[in-house]
Amino acid sequence: YVGDSDNKAENVVTIKQLFESNQESDKKKDRLDLANDYKGATTVTNVTLYLERETSLGASGILTADNANIVEVKDGALGTLNKIDFTNTALTTTGTSLKVAGDATFAGENTLRSDSGETIAFEAGTLKITGADLTASSVNVTDNSTVSGKNTVTANTFTTQGLTLDASATLDASGSLTAGTAQLLTGTVLSAKGD
Repeated sequence: YVGDSDNKAENVVTIKQLFESNQESDKKKDRLDLANDYKGATTVTNVTLYLERETSLGASGILTADNANIVEVKDGALGTLNKIDFTNTALTTTGTSLKVAGDATFAGENTLRSDSGETIAFEAGTLKITGADLTASSVNVTDNSTVSGKNTVTANTFTTQGLTLDASATLDASGSLTAGTAQLLTGTVLSAKGD
């Protein structure tokens, strides 16, 4: 899904059921009923995307978003995420947390919120942030986090198994920061403002 201009507010896409029936026999006839079983990756650029259909983006769990607003309207519409790559993206979910089974990459300004407007808890297998601002209630990375460029993580807690700051990288964590191991290369700056 690619908007025809940089103004994501003008480029709105809604993914929802095209066919609804209470008759079980009707459902069996329609390939657009129930969950989306598309198996490829999904890329969204310069759009506001409303997800109203179960697993709206398909079954692969791979989502790349650039300059996007993604809004999960129906519980389960986001599906299971295995890999995300967000640049300047706002994600709104129906729940209070977002879990990515594998890799999560962020660049630019990114915000993760619930439909009530509260920031949500974020969990990923690995995390890579490059010149990014990431806002969530908490960030938990079960494997390694890699940081390059100037970055801010606004969360009450940021926990990662391993933390690597590439040369001249800056990481400013607004809450507490816990890392099992840390590798800080030449010229790095690391700050945490939590208790």
